[in-house]
Amino acid sequence: EWSRGCKFECDFCNFTPLGVKGDNFRDVQDYIDNLKYLNDTFGVRTFFTADSTGNVSPEKLELFGNATIGQLNFKPWISGFTRADLKISNPKTWDSMIAMGYGGHHYGIETLNHTTGKAVKKGMHPDKIKQGLKDIQDYFSARMLYRSSISLIAGLPYETHEGFLQGVSWIYDNLPNTRVTSFPLWIPHPDNWN
Repeated sequence: EWSRGCKFECDFCNFTPLGVKGDNFRDVQDYIDNLKYLNDTFGVRTFFTADSTGNVSPEKLELFGNATIGQLNFKPWISGFTRADLKISNPKTWDSMIAMGYGGHHYGIETLNHTTGKAVKKGMHPDKIKQGLKDIQDYFSARMLYRSSISLIAGLPYETHEGFLQGVSWIYDNLPNTRVTSFPLWIPHPDNWN
């Protein structure tokens, strides 16, 4: 882990704690020492970060990227949850992520419907998200092994069945190395609430 908790408070998120303020990031040297130990002792080069938002701090990504290049004698490959809107809005973080070996990204897109996205606090316009995901795929794939997955939520407000399927089709047609997972929105019947 690079940090604990998440500064965001998305309506549907079940991670805790949410709304974390301030710098809750791990010490960079502790992180590097841990990677060295795992590689030297067990030969581990592939990692999964359990952070709820791995790319939340451009400053920390730069520190981790510089330390990875400067102190490790191997190139790690890291996968984890990445906020697409932050990544699209901060392309300066891309080189730091590449330096870290952070090439596996899971994006919680939830929807490619603008009205639906705003309803669940994911307000970036779908056209910007689509172009951004294509740009990210091209940039990262040219520089390292890049893999991505996108999760969508079926049944969100204002989204039709047809609109949802159009979003899935767009991903398959434009992001060939991306895996799509979808989850149905589950709201228990009020008779079952405790």
